[in-house]
Amino acid sequence: DSCGAVDAAIKSLKDNTTLPGHLPSLVNAIAPAVKATEGKPGDRLANAIRQNVIDNVAKLKSATPILGAAVDQGKLRIVGAVYRL
Repeated sequence: DSCGAVDAAIKSLKDNTTLPGHLPSLVNAIAPAVKATEGKPGDRLANAIRQNVIDNVAKLKSATPILGAAVDQGKLRIVGAVYRL
């Protein structure tokens, strides 16, 4: 909730700016969620945060060789969440 990283990614993509240090790699990782939620009704930040969680759950479920196999065998369940501080 109110994720600073997702908010920074939204602003960086909107303004077409490059953030300092290691932040560009973070923006690149979050960009698909931001782009997938563009123009959708509701709060842009909340939508992008939720989509980022969904995207990362999908990535973890298919991560090979260990996580994907454990999910397929029913030994591991991966769930996403949004928390509020």
